[in-house]
Amino acid sequence: MSTLAHTIERITPPATEPVTLSEVKNYLRVEHDQDDGMIGLMIIGAREAAEAYLGTSFITQRWKMTLEHALPDIVPLRFGLVQAVISIEVFDEVGDATALSVDAYRLSIDRRAVHILSPRSGFRFEITYDAGYGSTAGLMPGLIRQGILQHVAAMYEQREIGAPIPTLALQAYHPYKEISL
Repeated sequence: MSTLAHTIERITPPATEPVTLSEVKNYLRVEHDQDDGMIGLMIIGAREAAEAYLGTSFITQRWKMTLEHALPDIVPLRFGLVQAVISIEVFDEVGDATALSVDAYRLSIDRRAVHILSPRSGFRFEITYDAGYGSTAGLMPGLIRQGILQHVAAMYEQREIGAPIPTLALQAYHPYKEISL
């Protein structure tokens, strides 16, 4: 199986986190405000680690994938669940862009890839899309949110941002881990 040469860039970060500071402080049984800044960073770190582990955006984010020289029939979109493909642009050698019509592609059923319906040639291709469970944490699976709480608790206990994902969090994420065949 060949890999697709591409770059990916987050254009718009999530507007909110999957768990709130007050939820985490309640979970940790923290009643003071002195650690709020550190806990906030831990929430972001735990979310980013979980998204990387699962390959999924949680709260709606906008991504841009750039492919050089080739646009295959099926393009896996990293950090899906894709809510919408915003645009697919084809660039020529001098940088002029042409947008593909929405009739020229379709999103896969699992919302993790885009199918190009007719071959395209070009120098560079940019696919911009929105991905995530939705715009609020309430649309996310509860087990993922629980895993993030577990991860933040481990980081807080160790006082270490970037601590490995703990076993309990991995168990919570397991049903959502995509398996490659």
